[in-house]
Amino acid sequence: RVDWAKRIRSKRTGEAFGKFKDDSRLYDIAIEQHRIPEGPAIERAVEELIAENFESEFFRSAEIVKQEEERLRQRILREPPVILEAPLQAADRRQQEATRNDPFT
Repeated sequence: RVDWAKRIRSKRTGEAFGKFKDDSRLYDIAIEQHRIPEGPAIERAVEELIAENFESEFFRSAEIVKQEEERLRQRILREPPVILEAPLQAADRRQQEATRNDPFT
């Protein structure tokens, strides 16, 4: 595991690992970046892609997300607090209560 993590951290920009179907070997892969030339056709395509993303059923505007966040925050604040005790503390407290209520101690 440690060797795997070292290999991942040692990768530089443009380097990756690759694994292919039905092949157990792991390959080192060099990735070349090819710049896409700017132009009106590319800009239109990007604008269309952004518009499609906004129309997606999965897209939620920042305003809607903030409203949902506030609604959940208020719900959490209305709930009574939950206090968790460590198991030993709870056992000690139960022992103390039992001893306090025991007329023979």
